[in-house]
Amino acid sequence: MNNGYNREIKNIVERVKKLNNLTQTGQRGSEETQNQILALKAKHDIDKFNFEHKIMDLQEKLKEKDDDQAEKTRSKDMASKKKNAGTMEFANPADLLKLRLDKVVNNNKEKKTLMDMYIRNVKIIEDAFEQIKESTGISSVEEIVTTFIKAEE
Repeated sequence: MNNGYNREIKNIVERVKKLNNLTQTGQRGSEETQNQILALKAKHDIDKFNFEHKIMDLQEKLKEKDDDQAEKTRSKDMASKKKNAGTMEFANPADLLKLRLDKVVNNNKEKKTLMDMYIRNVKIIEDAFEQIKESTGISSVEEIVTTFIKAEE
């Protein structure tokens, strides 16, 4: 009976050793994965930091450019005011602000006109594609474009 128990114990010990090896292998793999995750997090943090600094630098450059543009506009406005006012040394700030407001309003009107033209053109193109879809039975825009390119070639 002892021999039978000893064999069973040996079998159990062997299974425990195999399971222990599997567990250790799994733990090593888990640790490697955790290390990779930490490395990726660190890289992400560095990239995020660099990206934020680049954005801040670009915003600063844009602000400087806007300030330069505003300064040029102010100097032009002042020069035109001096020409119009003759020897007046200090221009009325309200008049300057009105001039700047008029300029901004005119810019916005131009941009609105351009945007309206763009939207109108987009609608025309969409209508054209709808007509092509109805007449050809092709439902994919990419397929229509591909067919048109092949026909042109």
